[in-house]
Amino acid sequence: MLQLAKTVTLTGVWTRVEFSRPCRKWCVKNFSDADLLVSFEPNTPDDECIRILPNSYEEPIQASDIEVQNFLYLKGTGKVEVENEWYVNE
Repeated sequence: MLQLAKTVTLTGVWTRVEFSRPCRKWCVKNFSDADLLVSFEPNTPDDECIRILPNSYEEPIQASDIEVQNFLYLKGTGKVEVENEWYVNE
């Protein structure tokens, strides 16, 4: 397993976080003081998103059991970290 991580600072709009390699599962850490929304599609309604509370994390996050992709979308404010886990060989 190879773990790749990115730290981003969000500004309240949907932000695409992309990695060079696809995976099936993600760990998202919310270091901010506000809720963080996570989705696999841009502009998803808030009530259809995965919600991560302030100063907590969610693991694993996955789109489906078979779907593999190299990105996800985040909406919130402040610093977050995304880990691309369970690396899939191409």
